[in-house]
Amino acid sequence: MVKYLVIGSGLAGLYAAHKASEMGSVLILTKRGIRDSNSYNAQGGIAAVTTIEDNPEIHFTDTVITGRGLCEDDAVKILVSEGPERIREIIAEGMKFDTENGKLSLGLEGGHHRHRILHAGGDSTGKFITEFLISKVEADENISVRENMSVIDFLVKDGVCYGVRCWN
Repeated sequence: MVKYLVIGSGLAGLYAAHKASEMGSVLILTKRGIRDSNSYNAQGGIAAVTTIEDNPEIHFTDTVITGRGLCEDDAVKILVSEGPERIREIIAEGMKFDTENGKLSLGLEGGHHRHRILHAGGDSTGKFITEFLISKVEADENISVRENMSVIDFLVKDGVCYGVRCWN
């Protein structure tokens, strides 16, 4: 069986572990508790194209302009092109975003020129989506979590990382 190591229990780490568990066993190392992350405490919403009135090109432009030169184009292209599919996937798995009249309630925030901001629990989106993924992780027999573990070194041989050194 393939084994995966995920360092961090923020939204990206939880999602990576959730997806990797379909192909093998996963160990999540997190320096604090599983709920002690910036993702868990994040306020606001998630920007993604979810309507036919919007498109990834407009989302890309809005993001790059608002980023004032700090965005990496390749990363933004991935965000705007893959974001809608990730949103559809997580909704299909049971994530509940705020709705209005049976449709996703889409906000208009920051430098966005289209209504594309999804919220869950109002401005508690980080907490809601992180709790949703924590529930998936905790229910998955292929995933183990070790809290209060600080990664202090990567173990590398011939340019390949084969593990980490941790401190508890």
